Amino acid sequence: MIRKSVHLLAAALLVLSGSVMATAVAGDKEKTPLEGVWKGSAAGKEGDFTLTVTGSKWKLQMAQGDKEESASGTFKIDPKQKPKTMDLEITDGTDKLQNYKGKTARAIYELEGNKLKWCANEPGKDERPTDFAGDGHLCVTFERVKK
Repeated sequence: MIRKSVHLLAAALLVLSGSVMATAVAGDKEKTPLEGVWKGSAAGKEGDFTLTVTGSKWKLQMAQGDKEESASGTFKIDPKQKPKTMDLEITDGTDKLQNYKGKTARAIYELEGNKLKWCANEPGKDERPTDFAGDGHLCVTFERVKK
């Protein structure tokens, strides 16, 4: 009897952990902690960044003076990794970013309240940043835009 209860408890925990991970991976209709609009800037780079996250979709707009570029796609996160990881598949982009269409950018992120630190490698490269130092990676600090 006790053994059967232990097996049922283990099965229930497996189902629960699977649904938590499904939320972390973000389906189109599921919200993640990253959901919303974020404004940011990158150390050592001029311009403003806007990141919009809806379900498992993202759009990054980069504005410098009167020039604006953007890229968009889908993403998956793994909040259990240290640092937390994010894979961003690029499905569309403007100008130079069009070259990255179909590639994946490996990234890390850190979320503390309404502050998001994000650092990504060049799309198509397998390496993932290991810290937020920015050595050869695009690192942006965002603040959540209040509704």
